[in-house]
Amino acid sequence: MSRIVGIDLGTTYSVVALRNGLHTDVLRDASGRALVPSAVYFAPDGSMAVGHDALLHQHRDPRHVIFNAKRFIGRSFEDAAVGAQSRLHPFHVVPNASASHSGAWFDLSKQH
Repeated sequence: MSRIVGIDLGTTYSVVALRNGLHTDVLRDASGRALVPSAVYFAPDGSMAVGHDALLHQHRDPRHVIFNAKRFIGRSFEDAAVGAQSRLHPFHVVPNASASHSGAWFDLSKQH
């Protein structure tokens, strides 16, 4: 029996479901919530938090909480939309250093 994973990566919230045969289960976080904020916190000490736990850090350490990342996916750093969006976020958006890809990356070591 095949299993299929479906991910709805939203700009604000995401949801994941697992289809097993004819039955589909929406995965839930530890608190039982199916909708999880599309946010990740990268602490200076190397620890991480996702979803609701990541948003707990948004006011205390905003430059280390990545959210609305979907707005940057698949875009070149030179894209005008990337420049406009990066000015609206507290985290630092930088060009990819790789010569094979010109996308936007997030630099957690810099102040915006």
